[in-house]
Amino acid sequence: MLLLHFSDHEVHRVLINSRIKRKKFEEGKGVEWFEVDLQTVKDAIAAVKNGYSNLSNSTSKEHVEIVFRPEQKEALEQTKKQFRKKNNRSEI
Repeated sequence: MLLLHFSDHEVHRVLINSRIKRKKFEEGKGVEWFEVDLQTVKDAIAAVKNGYSNLSNSTSKEHVEIVFRPEQKEALEQTKKQFRKKNNRSEI
């Protein structure tokens, strides 16, 4: 299925479903901006045209939460802790 007509909202949905972050501006300004490069935008447009709901070429409309095993959770926490320590960052 190749769409010929679509709106920017559909491209935004693909970006959001792909966990692309919106650009932060002052309150109430610039709500349609995303932090992406040109190729990502082109890929998002191609995904919309092909009927995909994200950049992984999936047609799933729902966000499926990943459930980690306890040892995976621990490994992720250790990795985040090390990253924060090494980069002196706390927002991760």
